[in-house]
Amino acid sequence: MRRTQALSITLPVEMAAALDRQVKSGAYASVSEVVRAALRAHLAREDSFQTWLRTEGAAAHDAYRDRPDDLHTSNEVAAAIDAARTDDRAE
Repeated sequence: MRRTQALSITLPVEMAAALDRQVKSGAYASVSEVVRAALRAHLAREDSFQTWLRTEGAAAHDAYRDRPDDLHTSNEVAAAIDAARTDDRAE
C-alpha cells in the first residue's frame, strides 16, 4: 500500500513564491517537504487548541456559567491595569 499520495493544489502567487523561497534557502529539499512541515505544525497547533478547549476552556466556561457576575468587561480590565500602573509609578 502506498504511503504517499500526489496532490495538485492551487495557491495564490505569494504563497507559491514563499514555498519556493523556503526551498531555495536550503531549509527544505522540496516544496512537498515545506507543505508537510507546515501541515504538521498546523495539526500540532490544532491539537493543542483542542486540548486547551476541552480542559481550560471548558473550565472557564463552567466558571462563567456558575458565576456570571464574576466577569469583567474589557474596559474594566483596562481600567484596573491603568490604575495598577499609576500606583506603581507613584511608589
